[in-house]
Amino acid sequence: MNDSVIHIERLGKTYQQGGFSHQRIRALHDVTLEVKRGEIVAILGLNGAGKSTLVKILLGLVRATEGRAALFGEPVNGNTWKDRVGYLPEVFRVPQDQSATAILCFLGAISGLNGSRLRERVEECLEIVGLSNVSSRKAKTYSKGMILRLGIAQAILSEPELVFLDEPTEGLDPVGKVDIRNLLMNLSQRGITVVMNSHLLSEVEYVAHRVAILHRGQVRREGKLSDLLPDSSRFVVELSVQLDLPPRWKPVTVANSTRCEVETVQQLQEFLGFLKSKGVEPASVRPERSTLEEVFLKYISDTQ
Repeated sequence: MNDSVIHIERLGKTYQQGGFSHQRIRALHDVTLEVKRGEIVAILGLNGAGKSTLVKILLGLVRATEGRAALFGEPVNGNTWKDRVGYLPEVFRVPQDQSATAILCFLGAISGLNGSRLRERVEECLEIVGLSNVSSRKAKTYSKGMILRLGIAQAILSEPELVFLDEPTEGLDPVGKVDIRNLLMNLSQRGITVVMNSHLLSEVEYVAHRVAILHRGQVRREGKLSDLLPDSSRFVVELSVQLDLPPRWKPVTVANSTRCEVETVQQLQEFLGFLKSKGVEPASVRPERSTLEEVFLKYISDTQ
């Protein structure tokens, strides 16, 4: 069975501005991307990078100028995939005086569900997102995290195979972020493919199988996190004493201790030899892994 859920090949989108200048704005250029079944893929980029345009094209809301995009092997403009896709916008608003159950029943009915199947599916989704015990409460009593979970419940209500989420952890407290993180991994384990737009890079590191860095309408880097975050050769050496060290070791003195950084294994060996010659034993030596934020900044640095 073909496990390709999204296939994007040399996709481009150019907007024509009005007025005397007739300026052309290229929102996307030569975008190629493949998303497999059950993956969590994060699309990263600054505001104006083209993230929203890309998702709108995939949802059939905007037509591409060039290239092709397909969902489940079918062109996005054919709309044959609509009952297989769920979507959570960045701003998800609900009637404040309605309960979660009532809201989902209404949205499910619009989607074509009815009768016992609608009731069963509403209960299932509330269970998946952890709102079963508060499903009769009015939405105005919900926290932001609970509203977001309700939004994810509506996105998976019609049993989609693919879900688009726009900034799913934006504005949440640490506990809320963990809840949503666990929920996304749960969806992936159920075989649901998740594509998320996000600028919270630390959150993406926890859940995404792959990331695509979109900048100025182009995919600058794409791949598994294990490939984008190479094994770091940078090391941090902690000393339990204050020591006057050359600037090359980047010493930082705090209280009665010193913290130093070295960039390679060779430099580490050299530094440890230097310490030994001074009769000093390091309190600790640890590798310092590169972060997704560092990788992201590297590939957009041409405008920074």
